[in-house]
Amino acid sequence: MKQIVFGLVGGIQVLLFSVMLIILQSRSVRQEELKLSLAEAMEISIKQVEGKQFYSDQELADYFIRVFSKQINSDSRFHIRVICADVTEGILSVEVEQMYQYVNGKSGSISCRRTILLDETKDGAEEPESCTVTFYLDLQELENQGVFYKQYEVARGDVVHCPVAPVADYGKGNFLEWRDAAGYLADFSQGVTQDITYYAVYE
Repeated sequence: MKQIVFGLVGGIQVLLFSVMLIILQSRSVRQEELKLSLAEAMEISIKQVEGKQFYSDQELADYFIRVFSKQINSDSRFHIRVICADVTEGILSVEVEQMYQYVNGKSGSISCRRTILLDETKDGAEEPESCTVTFYLDLQELENQGVFYKQYEVARGDVVHCPVAPVADYGKGNFLEWRDAAGYLADFSQGVTQDITYYAVYE
């Protein structure tokens, strides 16, 4: 008798575990599908802004809702909240909540929020990962793009270290400081974000 009871309890536990596993898997699958559908619908919609297809922000919002609705193949209920639709700035921000029922009859819901900019969808040349920093012995050499004193290749965002000061053998007098092409005093504590040139200033 005990064996039968233990067997029934064990079977119920296995059944409950299986149901829980199905519920978790179902939620995960739904979340991923919602995420992908939202991203695709938003990219399709925001690209229409570049083609001047909309005359108002509301037209962009309505277009997104139509595109998203066509992509969803589900009997679930959806609540779509367009947080921002800006045709002028090329911005679309949306939050979608999906409400559904599990196999055990209980209700569940998931949500996904995303913001996309028109510039993010444009194909263009990627920014170089490194920058060139060039040092010239004086302003004239810089303006003429003559022979440089030192040149370094640094990763974008990294700082460049101040090179050894030119010695008096160059006939320029005593070295004083480094300045950039615009005449501003060099600040080597800041990360380099673009190619830049410096020239030496003497006393």
